[in-house]
Amino acid sequence: MLEISNSKVDDFGEDYHVVKTFDEAFFSMFFIDQKPGVNFFYFSDKPSDTLIEFSKNFRIIKAAGGIVRNKKNELLAIRRNGIWDLPKGKIESGEKIEEAAIREVEEECGISDLLIDEYFDTTFHVYPLKNKINAFKPTYWFAMTTKFEGHLIPQLEEGITEAKFLSKREEDEIKEITFPSLKSLFSHKSE
Repeated sequence: MLEISNSKVDDFGEDYHVVKTFDEAFFSMFFIDQKPGVNFFYFSDKPSDTLIEFSKNFRIIKAAGGIVRNKKNELLAIRRNGIWDLPKGKIESGEKIEEAAIREVEEECGISDLLIDEYFDTTFHVYPLKNKINAFKPTYWFAMTTKFEGHLIPQLEEGITEAKFLSKREEDEIKEITFPSLKSLFSHKSE
């Protein structure tokens, strides 16, 4: 994960590496960031401008997803390509971000009765595409609740083999083995 901020921090801790140039950030994102738990911090006086400049080097693919909790405060998760994840997907042309978030969660999990409580956070990650082009993917996350009690149906054509509401114990276990950029999303609890 790459964080761009205007906040100077004296001690980033062992999990953070400070990068000073875009070239170093690109190298880090592709060769070191593939390891779970490795994060990078890029200091900028103008984080928004830096993010725009940084993103010019990639194909931007905007996505939206949900941090969905049921009446028991269990978290909805999916297993995609063998890795536990949260439901999310690409925002279609002309689609509002909130609409995309609900649609993607419904499609990936076979769920209904979703209600957006609030916008929660945006995560960013980079991954390779075909023809040596790289994708820069901002994902807009919304806290959602549902009264759905039916059978969840994973979207197999998207590589999703399981969709389930996690117990607190399962959530804690999965939080430790999922993608580093998602770990902070697990902290959201329904009110």
